[in-house]
Amino acid sequence: MAWLALALVASPVKNEAQEKPPIQIESIEPNAKLVYDLKTGVATATNGVKIVYGDAMLTARKVTLDQQTGDAIAEGEVYLQRGKEVWGGDRIRYNFTSKEIAADKFKAGMAPFMVEGEGLSADQTKQIFTATNSFVTTDDLADPGYRVRARSIRVVPGRYIEARDATLYLGEVPVFYYPYYRRNLGRHPNNWVLTPGYRSRYGPYLLGTYNWYFSDYFAAAFHVDYRERRGVGFGPDFVYDAGKLGKGDFRSYYTHDNDPSAGGQTNVTTRSDRYRINFSHEVNLRTNLTAKVVVREQSDAYVIRDF
Repeated sequence: MAWLALALVASPVKNEAQEKPPIQIESIEPNAKLVYDLKTGVATATNGVKIVYGDAMLTARKVTLDQQTGDAIAEGEVYLQRGKEVWGGDRIRYNFTSKEIAADKFKAGMAPFMVEGEGLSADQTKQIFTATNSFVTTDDLADPGYRVRARSIRVVPGRYIEARDATLYLGEVPVFYYPYYRRNLGRHPNNWVLTPGYRSRYGPYLLGTYNWYFSDYFAAAFHVDYRERRGVGFGPDFVYDAGKLGKGDFRSYYTHDNDPSAGGQTNVTTRSDRYRINFSHEVNLRTNLTAKVVVREQSDAYVIRDF
């Protein structure tokens, strides 16, 4: 009987939507039960079920699915993966046709962010996700080291995330309040990144990197660093994607080290002209067969450790 029900649910409806791919339902537990109503087209699965349609996969302890509308109500250990997005909660309503999502409490992963909160609603047509009493973080841990908690959060995947009445927490300590917070999720334009600091082996330092994004197939970064105790260092990095010819990267760095024995380690070098070069390229020759070439050169055994 279970196999008959599976065949009925998986078969496409013979109407104007016949060209659409079927919704696939399968049990994930030995004692799972599946009941299909021939009149209403509603399937109810319990004790562990998986539903797959297009790029979406949903698993839960119990799911009620209306095959005509694509509307599903999932309860108990709900896990929904759709492309690069991952959603989880105790009860989620999802429409496999319109791709609309609604949940009371949820967790979601939309790289590089993790979002958790209440009152989730999603407009898949406009690609906008809204949640209330939520927090967002890039620290993918059960207890994140930092997070932004807000009254409302709106996410447009690949474009931006914005929060209102937001507070930045370090651990459980609130440290800063934002009436309005917005972060771009897309690729940033060409930019400088400056990192000041102090270390005993460097003294005061300032590390500078200019990031240059030429296209989706080529990007570069040029490093110019100053360390009060060690001197100036610099070098370019390149990342490329040549399509069927493969992809790879080239990274290099050079410095005239004013104090190569700095830091007090027993394993040191007395060489002042120090450098490192790394080139790698890989190409997929066929399924399950990848060729990779790696070329490395360095002035001494400790240059990577020091720089």
